[in-house]
Amino acid sequence: MIPIACQSATQVLEYKCDLDGLARDFDKQLNSSKHIGLAILWKVSGEAMSRTELRWLLIGRSGEVRQHYGATHLAYLTGSEEPAFEVIVLEDLVRFLADRNDEVARQKALPGRGL
Repeated sequence: MIPIACQSATQVLEYKCDLDGLARDFDKQLNSSKHIGLAILWKVSGEAMSRTELRWLLIGRSGEVRQHYGATHLAYLTGSEEPAFEVIVLEDLVRFLADRNDEVARQKALPGRGL
């Protein structure tokens, strides 16, 4: 049997402490959201939320659209209806695993981070 070779587009796995750090890289043109496939962040702070909307993937059936296991959010750039990249917010994931109901309620109450 001849093995089948598969190829896919190259994607960037971006690690940052918070979403603000990633937004600063975009502003300085050190990174482009077009190249990022998955961003792993410890937390989300408020500065970047004016330019980026995060939509929760662990509430209801919204996680069915996830491309990366463990992704907690989809990131949308302001004015776009298409997600720019997936995000794993470690702080949110840890809270979700510790107390699902409490974290779902908390996420629903956050501005700009809904479905």
